[in-house]
Amino acid sequence: MAVSTNPAATGVSTGSGSGGGGGGGSANLTLLSNVSSTGAGSTMSWPGGKGTFNVVGTFGGTSAILQFLGADGTTWIAAGTDTTLSAGGAGNFDLPAVSIRANLSGGSPSGIYANASTTGN
Repeated sequence: MAVSTNPAATGVSTGSGSGGGGGGGSANLTLLSNVSSTGAGSTMSWPGGKGTFNVVGTFGGTSAILQFLGADGTTWIAAGTDTTLSAGGAGNFDLPAVSIRANLSGGSPSGIYANASTTGN
């Protein structure tokens, strides 16, 4: 199922925080806000560095996966096993300045919220 990038249609927030480029900036990016369908959320610019992926809501068999855009500019890659969650929680990651998104796969999610925030060096 394709997910619209229209926040009003999907419940996906466009987020906030500083955008990519040089890396090392501070960010608190809203990736999903009250989402109740599977599919990918909005693409956000990660400034680079260490971060935490935090997800809450009713999972109903869903996996929440933090993904980053590969070098080909087309392929989305899972950020790692720590950021693939099947229940509410958090996982740490370390990525360069890159586009990221949250993707909900399988199950019947309800009221899912996800964010990515920098944790420092």
